[in-house]
Amino acid sequence: MNVSGGNISSVQRLTTSSSKNSPLNIQEWTTIWHWYWQDENGIWKEYGDPDRRGRRSELDSDMVEERYLENPDGSIKFGNGRHQYILYFTDMQQMNKKTKTMRDVRRRPTFFHPKDTKKKIEDIKKRSSQASADVSKSFVPKEWNVSEKDVYGHYQKTVIEQSSQEFKLIDKLFHTTMPQGRSIKSLERIENGELWNSFCLKRDQMKRKLGKDVDECQLFHGTHVDNIEAICRQGFDFRFSGKAVGTLHGKGSYFSTEAGYSDSYTVNCGKMFIALTLVGDFSKGNQSFVRPPPKIDSEPHGDLFDSCVDNVENPKIFVIFDVYQVYPQYLITYE
Repeated sequence: MNVSGGNISSVQRLTTSSSKNSPLNIQEWTTIWHWYWQDENGIWKEYGDPDRRGRRSELDSDMVEERYLENPDGSIKFGNGRHQYILYFTDMQQMNKKTKTMRDVRRRPTFFHPKDTKKKIEDIKKRSSQASADVSKSFVPKEWNVSEKDVYGHYQKTVIEQSSQEFKLIDKLFHTTMPQGRSIKSLERIENGELWNSFCLKRDQMKRKLGKDVDECQLFHGTHVDNIEAICRQGFDFRFSGKAVGTLHGKGSYFSTEAGYSDSYTVNCGKMFIALTLVGDFSKGNQSFVRPPPKIDSEPHGDLFDSCVDNVENPKIFVIFDVYQVYPQYLITYE
């Protein structure tokens, strides 16, 4: 991507988000990426295509893109039935493990001719507004009263009636580990379309990575009253960790299965969050961790755990290092 002449020294291509980590309702405008390696004759070959001897690698472009999105600084080990290779994302190089031969690697977007783009726009305009509404509603919590066109900019805190089933479920969860004398004075549902969309994207990404549904828990989080509004609007910022709870299990945001435990970190403000948390695969934490450890010690650039805990067999504390793995679902005010 270089150009000569004039005062222009370089050119960069701008793209939309990858089709691999975008919800269905915006995938019309996402970028489909292809991955290529350069053979000994200087010819670019897409991953998954057969080589001149008819051999195919264990990876195709879709698989490479998914692994790249999970960890852009990582690498992948794979084979083609005869040789074993390592693809390094940071260097964009592929190495033959036996011969140490290096091959260049490139990530390139699908090309659409302007005529194709124009046709795509016309097709989208022809779709009914009801179809668009159904797609948008598919990931919006059923309790939210918001139109499809306002989902992403939607923000409000809704007071839940004490007579409702929603309140009773949260009250039961709260008093599982909190004395009955500490009654809930009010319960607010946090409706933040931007945070919810990011949470859903992260859930889909983790599901593809794990190859199964992601473990999702309602956990408690106590914090100083000064942080409450920022969390409602911007999510749980791990950079604030350690100010009250410390960093015994890692430098992330801390959540607990026990309301009584989180109560001790509210600084007597009488408020705590219930956070919808994607715990995924977890490992024992350590105060030196700034992210979850790798699943295989000998592969530091391989797959990482999703969270850390105090006790793997019976976790009561979860440490989350990615703000998008947690959604502030409810704010409890109690006495």
